[in-house]
Amino acid sequence: MAGSNIDNEVNLKRVLRVFRNAIVGRIRERLRARFGATAEAEVAALFGKKEAGSDVTQWQRMKINADRARASPEVSTAVTDDFELLGISDFYNLFDKFFADLGRPAPAAEEVAVFADRKKGLLRCLQQIKVFRDPNAHDVSEPIDADSLLLCVLNCKKVCLELELPEAHKALEELHRETVIDLVSKHATLIRISDETEALDLAKRCLAISGASVDCGIVSDLLPGGQFDATGGEIQNCVIVVASTSPGSMSEGELTALSSSLVACERNAIVPLLLISHRLEESRIEASLQGDALRVFGRSDRVAVLATFEDAIAAKLNRLLRPGARRHRRAAAVSAVVAAHAVHDDKLGPMLFGQMRDPQLKVARIVAPFATDLDGGALGLISTAMIDAKKRGCRVCLITRPPAAGDADVTSKKRLLQLLHDEQIELYLNPKLHAKVYLFEREAERKFWAVGSHNMTNFAHAGQSLETSMVGYRKQEFEEAQTSFEKARRHADTLNFDAWTTKRLNADSLPS
Repeated sequence: MAGSNIDNEVNLKRVLRVFRNAIVGRIRERLRARFGATAEAEVAALFGKKEAGSDVTQWQRMKINADRARASPEVSTAVTDDFELLGISDFYNLFDKFFADLGRPAPAAEEVAVFADRKKGLLRCLQQIKVFRDPNAHDVSEPIDADSLLLCVLNCKKVCLELELPEAHKALEELHRETVIDLVSKHATLIRISDETEALDLAKRCLAISGASVDCGIVSDLLPGGQFDATGGEIQNCVIVVASTSPGSMSEGELTALSSSLVACERNAIVPLLLISHRLEESRIEASLQGDALRVFGRSDRVAVLATFEDAIAAKLNRLLRPGARRHRRAAAVSAVVAAHAVHDDKLGPMLFGQMRDPQLKVARIVAPFATDLDGGALGLISTAMIDAKKRGCRVCLITRPPAAGDADVTSKKRLLQLLHDEQIELYLNPKLHAKVYLFEREAERKFWAVGSHNMTNFAHAGQSLETSMVGYRKQEFEEAQTSFEKARRHADTLNFDAWTTKRLNADSLPS
């Protein structure tokens, strides 16, 4: 079960204390390096506004409050310098004024607009953190729910990641896992009414990446009579996959299984969640149901499942699924979520674009020997998605083969590499490369990997050739796939873009 509001308030104080100490340390270090002995005076000047009807400035009031708090014998901490007066609510103004000094060093070629975007992003995070108050200034009086705690933790982690504070980020990761992830358990009993597998596999994937810790099993077959019995243990969330082996319509047997499942939900006082294949029309399904089954169908949350929108579906599932550990396992045939599944031909492209456009994306790494500027149609160009991700603060890296004279698309390959290099995207080139690997890391330890035959080309992703890649979301397989990326990056023949350009220029200058 999720923690109580009191637990959340205590955990919020723990998170903000780690965050505050790390940021105060950064401010002290950087401003002293910039201003020397006058650093504290620079900070005091920022809080020089006088209180209404008084000659006392904000800075002086902060000192008075600190002295009063430590006049009590119960408080044993001492103020070592004026930087210790700073609290969570003061960080926004400081970073607004001194961002160039306090932020991570900007690359020499960084454009003014990119610098401004980085500053705006950091200030947005600080503004949201400011709402949750400084635990060193006063107690939190309002109840804090789990969602608010999660929002605060994610913003604190984002700031520490942007400022390159690895120790604080690691400590916040541990607190995140302890206070949020491990406290939220969600179980879904997945009911299959058809032999169709595409929607079923998609439902499993969406549940697996729904953001919470989802204990997901598959009840392979309904009990005799098409019903299921909840007496074997509490069903926390009943999810029924509504699909059909026939395009556009359900068979009589499938409709009977659906109707029986809905009636069983009614008997056990369960409101199911229906994941409906995009190939079926809700109105036609509803018209085929009667009695209790029709009433349950009308009360149920219904979500259309389509591979292109699996991240959006997962986010919706995370909101709809009720938290709480399941008390007992059902005595039913259950198989775990598969570690990986195959994606063919033009099905991988939308998944890659969806990952690259995710606002919570932290790291994107691609190994594609014959990389081109993949055109996703309405989804745009892959170069645009990569550049946009980079501007959001994501680390983006591509390993590919260098352009060669015999390549059909040598000009477009050079143009793509130069474009990505100009936007500060990490580029590595190796003429021996043949592996195809896609790795994406997002907030809350969410991962996606793909390994197979799909190159980053229109030919491979438009269904013009027969392609197959294995994809998955689990950490174990992600780390295995990551070894292929690291092997390619560390290979003796791999050069970064600048080194490769220099080598090529030197070779061109040699006498023939």
